[in-house]
Formats: sequence, C-alpha cells, structure tokens
Amino acid sequence: MFTALNKLLDIDNKIYIPKGKFFLISESNNDGSFVTHHFLSLYLKGGHNVCFIALVQSFTHYSSVAQKLGVNLTASTQNGKLIFVEGLKYAVQNMEIESSNEMPPGMQNNPYRGLTSR
Repeated sequence: MFTALNKLLDIDNKIYIPKGKFFLISESNNDGSFVTHHFLSLYLKGGHNVCFIALVQSFTHYSSVAQKLGVNLTASTQNGKLIFVEGLKYAVQNMEIESSNEMPPGMQNNPYRGLTSR
C-alpha cells in the first residue's frame, strides 16, 4: 500500500524524501490516518528530524501503530529525532488554566499557555 502511495506522491524513499516540507492532512468522508502514519514512519526511518503535533490521538496510539511499521517513537523521542506535541492535552490544560487562573505544576513550560479558549 505505501509503495503505491509513494508512487502517487512521487516519493522514492531510497533516493528522494521531501525535506523542509509541511504536510497538513485533512479528511472529509474517509479516514486518512494511514497517510499520517506513513509520513511519520517514512521520515523517521529516513533519519530525519520530525515535529509532530497530534490533534487526534495520543502518543500511545501513534507509538503502537509505528511499532507495527518498524519505528520506535519512544526511542526517536529520546534521541531527539522526534518532538511529539500532544495538542489536545495542551488545549484541555489551557482551558483549565483559564477557568482557574492558576498555573498547575508542569505547565510553566507549556508552549500553549498563553492561548485562550473562546
């Protein structure tokens, strides 16, 4: 399946993997999560640095799928190849901060601490 997707996107994972690109994956009627998993594993297997902002699933979910694709997300995070941002977690924590007006432990370094929910 991923070979056909690479061909469709004109990606040869042995010769050419697009660098310095931003991929936004949007879906309307069909589940496109396989594309997300494909790009995540493709770039990490290629030795590239990845900043992944998860807005749908948890790290555990992505890690489980990545292991099936031959990628260890925990190791990639520990060796600095992957920065994994759990966007939904930060969004919920930020809403709690706004309602309580106090900074819970560990939130001082939250990159989204200044955002407000309206």
